[in-house]
Amino acid sequence: MSDAPFDEDDPQLQLMLFRHRLIAEAAAAPKGARAALLREVEAKPHTAPDGRAVRVKLRTLQRWLKAYRADRLAGLRRKVRKDKGQLRALTEAALAEAIARRAEENGRSTPTIIDILERADRIAKGAVKRSTLDRHLDRRGQSRRMLHVLGTKRHVKLSCNRSRGRQHCLGCVGCLGG
Repeated sequence: MSDAPFDEDDPQLQLMLFRHRLIAEAAAAPKGARAALLREVEAKPHTAPDGRAVRVKLRTLQRWLKAYRADRLAGLRRKVRKDKGQLRALTEAALAEAIARRAEENGRSTPTIIDILERADRIAKGAVKRSTLDRHLDRRGQSRRMLHVLGTKRHVKLSCNRSRGRQHCLGCVGCLGG
C-alpha cells in the first residue's frame, strides 16, 4: 500500500491539478499582474486530463482563481449539484401522469407524451425536453426500451417489380437509371 494521501489516478484529483496548473502563476503574482497572466492562459490551447485540447475562458480562470484563493486546492474540486437526481423541469404529478400515459399505450413516443401534457396544461410549453422525460421514465422503468415496445418504423420502403417488362416504378434507383 502506498503512503501517498491521494490516488494519482483519481479523475477528480487530475482535474484539480489541471486547473491549478493553469492558474498557479497568476495565484502567486501580485494583484496588478494577475489579469495579464490569465489572459495569456486564455489565449493558448491546453491539454485536459482526458487528453482533449481545450481553451478556457477568462471568466472561468477568474472563478478558479477565486476558489483557489478561498479554499486552496479543494476549491478547484468539481462541485456536485445538491439537487442531482431530483425533478426540476417536471413535477412529481406531471411525471406520474406521463407514466400513466405511457401505460395507456406502451408504444406511445416521448414527444407525444410531452405534447399531451402540454395540451392538458400539466407542463409549460417547451419546459420539458424529450431527453429529460426519457431519463426520468427510464429511472422509473417506463422507457419503451425497458417495456420492450420500441415503436414501429414510420417509413415505407419502395420496391420494384422488374418482371413487368419496360414499366418503371416511381422512385426506384434501378428504374431511374435504366
